[in-house]
Amino acid sequence: MCGQMCYGYLVLTLIVLCDISFANKYCAKIDFNRPIYNEVRECRSQNHLPLASKSYATNKDFLRYRPNSMFYLANNFFNYSCVEISMELKIDSNTVIEAALYLKSINHAFVEFNVYEERTHELIKSIHTDGTTGWTILRGNYFRNIPNARVEIKAFMNEYSRLGIEFLHITNTAIKVPECTSDFTKPTKPPTMTTTLIPTSTTSTGPIEISSKNTWIWVIIGLGVAILFVVIILICVNCVCSSR
Repeated sequence: MCGQMCYGYLVLTLIVLCDISFANKYCAKIDFNRPIYNEVRECRSQNHLPLASKSYATNKDFLRYRPNSMFYLANNFFNYSCVEISMELKIDSNTVIEAALYLKSINHAFVEFNVYEERTHELIKSIHTDGTTGWTILRGNYFRNIPNARVEIKAFMNEYSRLGIEFLHITNTAIKVPECTSDFTKPTKPPTMTTTLIPTSTTSTGPIEISSKNTWIWVIIGLGVAILFVVIILICVNCVCSSR
């Protein structure tokens, strides 16, 4: 009986490990409601300055998408800005990209979410917008199978345009785990733009860090699973010793 329980615990642990690993390869949910982002980094293939964290405390141009949001992703400089997701993803026909986006576009400003094949640098898909009416969920799908995809956010902005991105979700309709399920938050009321636009400052509004390291959340999850695995092994060893 003890051996059967031990075997069952081991199988359950392996299933949990496989689910986490599988979801982590196919999906990513990045919330920009923080002053520091570890999930994105400067675009390596293009010589553009990165997008950065900005605070709603100093934003007088548009309201937040979610009532509790304190920060959002935006341009810190004029002309082109770009960040890319730190990890490679597997993308297929079930992949869906969703982003909460605000773009007040003047003089040809635009934002696009690009999907590249990492090895060949081939552009697979570009989800482009040159302006929104208030906040919107920008959505794109119908991708072909890409085992090593790179996703980037690229913006072209000027002093009179305004940009805000609160989150980016890359999900998969065929994978039924929370990490791969679309659950974007709808706003409580439609945010609006103020009628007067003033040129934005190119000075940072808060701490900015672009890093290629995994987030501390995944570190904690990994440590927790490792501790659980060790505990199960100790239980199994105890069972073996007790049966002798």
